[in-house]
Amino acid sequence: MKNDYEIREGVTAIFLKRKDGTVIETIIDTSDLPKAQEIEGAWYALYSKFND
Repeated sequence: MKNDYEIREGVTAIFLKRKDGTVIETIIDTSDLPKAQEIEGAWYALYSKFND
């Protein structure tokens, strides 16, 4: 995983860059971090008009 992340009391925030340059966070359980780190590429956020 090429994303920056921060471990916070049992959860991990993964920082996702959007096309417009903003950064948002997604939260995973820290016990799942090794699985996320196995991903070779970067995670990113994709806007969906259906999320409004």
